This record gives sequence, structure tokens and C-alpha cells, in this order.
Amino acid sequence: MTTLLRGGSLVFYGFPNDESKYKTWDLIASLNTSNLPWLCFSDFNEIMAHQEKRGGSSKPQVLIDSFLHIVSECSFKDLGFTGYPYTWNNNWGEEENVQECLDRFLANPAWLTTFTWNQVRHLQKCHSDHLSIIVDCSDTAPRTARRTGRRLWHFEKAWLQKPECEEVLLKLWANWGGPSCGLRLALICQHMGKTMTMSTEGLRRQIMMLRSQLQGLMECSHTKAAIEQIRRLNLSIDELEAQEEAMWFQRSRRSWLIEGDKNTAFFHQKAS
Repeated sequence: MTTLLRGGSLVFYGFPNDESKYKTWDLIASLNTSNLPWLCFSDFNEIMAHQEKRGGSSKPQVLIDSFLHIVSECSFKDLGFTGYPYTWNNNWGEEENVQECLDRFLANPAWLTTFTWNQVRHLQKCHSDHLSIIVDCSDTAPRTARRTGRRLWHFEKAWLQKPECEEVLLKLWANWGGPSCGLRLALICQHMGKTMTMSTEGLRRQIMMLRSQLQGLMECSHTKAAIEQIRRLNLSIDELEAQEEAMWFQRSRRSWLIEGDKNTAFFHQKAS
């Protein structure tokens, strides 16, 4: 199955059965008809080397060679990756656990000339049997912008996702009485910022810490206990990412952004 996107990109899902995989390579060959930039990516359902499989029986070399042949015929280059090396996991325990690198980005020379800087990441969190993969690309290397100036206090919408938020607000409202509603709100806001400490940097650090734990678990032997712990870590990361997304959404000036897209990297680029 394939889906064509703008700019010569192709979302690909290869035939999963060994006896049908030749259809995958025939399809790719049939689409290789021009020298335009072309990025082919997603789940090819095949590995390119024996080192890309962990557990289970060995992959027949003839299947690997067929994949390598079509990559060479189309002058594709594997863009590589950073992150966990296996993108698919059958999520079974112990000796029955099998992991493979089935998802990747392949680009032809014209695409590589157009996007001279590119970086592929394997995202650690997943609830399915596949990791998500993402590519950042540009015609030039990105620059890191530095910001200056004093930050104004503002209510964080992400606080509403914390279970203790309502209790804190009610307690502060009861404690900080007075005839002036404006002064009362100002005092509450000041104390709220100290009580409900939360920042994008802090959330990112917590997420990275949990992802580091997740990385360690994914690299160890997949016992039933480890798989259950991976599930719990995924849920915790989900909660933190929901809070992070709410913070970036609040900072965005783009009125057409839809809350709940779970596109945190996009918010990082667009937020003020």
C-alpha cells in the first residue's frame, strides 16, 4: 500500500508475507521513473541486514538481498537514525520476543541535494507494535534562536490537567481574602505560580528521564514484568506530553491549530 504526498514523498507499507514481498519491490521499481526528489518511508516489512533483527529465527538472506537490490536500483540512501534501533516489537515476553528494524526513510540523490540537512529519529514511546519515526529536513542546517526579555506571568492551561489544581485554587481563594477582587487575584496568581511550578523545560526534563528509563527497559530482556513496566511508563509519558502540548498550544498565536493534535515538535517551532 502506498500514499503519494506533495514534494515527491511516498508513505509506504510493504507486503508482510514473504511470498508476496517481491510485489513490494516491483511496485517501488515501477514508481522510479524520474529524477525528481523522492523520499520513500514508513514500514517496508523487511530488514536490510541480519543485525537489524533481535530474537526469533534468522531472516533468509535472499529476502534481504531483494530489498538491497531495489535500494541500489533506485539509487536510494538510507537516512539512518538516532534512537532505539528496532522499530517493530511483537511485545511477547522472554524467549518469544522478536524485534526488527522495519521502518526507515529512503531518499534518492535529487532529494538529498534539495534537503542537504536531515535527521531521522526513532521515537521511544509507542502503544502499538511499531515505534514512530520522524525526519527533520531543510536546505540548510537549523540555527538555534536565543530569546531575551522578561517573562510575564500567565495562567498555564496545562495546570488544569493536574489533579491537585482545583484544590490549590480553592485553598488560595479562601486564604487570600480582601475587598479588592483585583488584588486578591494578583496575590493568588503570584502564589499559584510558586505552588503549581511547571515549565516546558521542566516537563521536557521529566519526559526525557522517563524515556531514558524506557530505553533501558527496551534494551534489556523482555520479561512479562518488563513489558508491563514499559506499558506504565508509556502512560506516564502520555500524561506529561499532554501537559506539554497544552502549554505550547497556549503560547501559539496560530488560531487554526487544533488542540489535541499531539504534535509537540510542531508547537515547539510555532510557539512564541
